[in-house]
Formats: sequence, C-alpha cells, structure tokens
Amino acid sequence: MRVLTVSGTRADWGLLQPVLTLLRTDTRFVLDILVTGQHLMADSTSVAAIETSDFDVSYRVDMGLSGRDDDAMLCAAMGRAVAGVGAALASSRPDLMLVLGDRYEILGAVTAALLSKVPVAHIAGGDVTEGAFDDSIRHAVTKMSALHFTTTEEAATRVRQMGEMPQNVLVTGSPGIDQVLAVPR
Repeated sequence: MRVLTVSGTRADWGLLQPVLTLLRTDTRFVLDILVTGQHLMADSTSVAAIETSDFDVSYRVDMGLSGRDDDAMLCAAMGRAVAGVGAALASSRPDLMLVLGDRYEILGAVTAALLSKVPVAHIAGGDVTEGAFDDSIRHAVTKMSALHFTTTEEAATRVRQMGEMPQNVLVTGSPGIDQVLAVPR
C-alpha cells in the first residue's frame, strides 16, 4: 500500500515520526513524504532535520508563506496548497494519505485528497483546543477522512458523534507519547 504523508510543521513532524518509522520498516507499505507550509519558509531547517533522520522527502509544496499571516495571504496559501498537493497526488497515486492535526496546511492537503478521491487517515481527530479556530479545521479534516486514529476514548466519542463509522474510529493514543518513551533515561 502506497501511503503519502503530509507534514506542514516541525511540530506535526515530531508527532508523525514514530508512526512513519514503523511504516517504513513494514514491507506492506511504500512511504512517500510531502512537506509544505512552515517547512518551506525562508530560514527553516526542518526539512534538513527530516532528511537527517533518514527520511526522504518525496514532494515539496511551497505555499508561499512568510512572516505576514494576514487573511488574504492565508487564503492564497491555501489555494497553492490544494493545487500543489493535487499535483503530487496525481504523480504519486497513493492508496492513502496520512495526516495529523488541525492546521490550514493539512486542511488544504485533505481538500486535495478528497477531490482526488484518495482516502485520508487522520491522527488526533476529536481533540479539543479551547477557544482556537483549530477545532473548526480539525473537525473539517475529520469529516473529510475515512480512517480516524484518536488520542483518547473521549476524542473517539466526539468523532463518532460527528457521524463517522464506529469501525473506522480507533483509539491509538498520541504518537507524542511514543517520542517521550523513546528518550533515553
């Protein structure tokens, strides 16, 4: 199974890395990595850090982000994300897109997957960030996803209440815990 993973920030990469480490060692999967968003901003070193971790970046979608995050710039960036990820999907032809979280980079990627008829697996759907617009993005990503890997049973309940099929909602915990447990003592 070919899996295209999308990462937009150093933060989501850190959470995705333990999952991707397992996927790349399992012969049932072929892993492609697409970076976008903050990874490709001027002065960012996160792509080099990904490659230093022995992961190959297959696709780069520059959203044209700068330090100026006004509404018009973000809307234009989202449009570039949808178009660029759509082109990467046409090229890679994955069986599944794997995403984590609640940022606009991920919303653009998942929108492209939905329009390209590529099923999405979403990590951390159903979580809540009080008072932030992240919840709206996370819930939209959840509704456009086919598989749901939630961090808690409470989050899984929220995802099921959104009408998602219970058999496609799995409580897997946070991959960030795997990172903590991997720290040498």
